[in-house]
Amino acid sequence: MVDGVVKRTKGVRLGSSARYGVYEAEGVGLSLALECLRLERDEVISGTIPLRVDNTLAIRATTSSKPGVGCYIWDHFQKRLSKVRGTYTEFRLRIDWTPGHVDIPGNKAADEAAKRAAMQGNFGGAPAVLKNLPFSKSALALGHMQLLQAAARKQLKRST
Repeated sequence: MVDGVVKRTKGVRLGSSARYGVYEAEGVGLSLALECLRLERDEVISGTIPLRVDNTLAIRATTSSKPGVGCYIWDHFQKRLSKVRGTYTEFRLRIDWTPGHVDIPGNKAADEAAKRAAMQGNFGGAPAVLKNLPFSKSALALGHMQLLQAAARKQLKRST
């Protein structure tokens, strides 16, 4: 977004919440934002560019070099960041924590892009590496736990 105008959008359909979590979605969204910046040719990208995120784990992951959950996504984020810095030498990135993204310029466009990707699939020429990501271990474990809890409730209901 430049001067309140959305210049470019991209979207990746990750899949169900049983396979991917908010953490992975935030990482993919940040990588797509950097890709949009990298491809921008109509504007001079200089100074500090804020990206606003409402997930503190995702914010910490942007600067971590330790292997961990979803590190493949954050490795890709770092590669995108290096490419943007290579294109725009005056560029600085600032990642801000914003609870709930309330009253954030561009948030409505970002939400609409996420909904579009969820409903229609990938769009805008998203990088291939983001299209077939491994499933999130934590999302799979949570989904399995929810199935077990539902089965336990059903069994308990039958036994009473």
